[in-house]
Amino acid sequence: MGMAGLSKFSFFGLIDIVLAAALVFIAFQNVFVPHEKLWQPEQLGSIRQPASECMPGQKMDCVNAQGCAGERACAGGAWNGCVITKLCTPGHQRGCIVDSCRMGHETCNACGTAYENCVPDSQNGSNSTG
Repeated sequence: MGMAGLSKFSFFGLIDIVLAAALVFIAFQNVFVPHEKLWQPEQLGSIRQPASECMPGQKMDCVNAQGCAGERACAGGAWNGCVITKLCTPGHQRGCIVDSCRMGHETCNACGTAYENCVPDSQNGSNSTG
């Protein structure tokens, strides 16, 4: 009975080892997938782009999420974010000359990149009726 019990034990021990190995393989199957199958650029879209998309120092025009025009530059083979060069604080008003006789004001645009056209100041009290 000793030999029969030993062969039965060995057989079930072998099955346990095979099942354990199969479970380990299933649990870690992503480790065994080649790198090329994990990296799928068509699914990454604009989040991550290949490093060879531009030449260092190259620049291009862009528009940010608020619709403001700017510029992006290539660094390390990839485009950086859209950089807006602000010249003024959006909504800020400053005085300007409309013509030789009138003063006015100009308002900084919503992006802060330029002042809009000079608008004549209203003349308080000039519309008096008599």
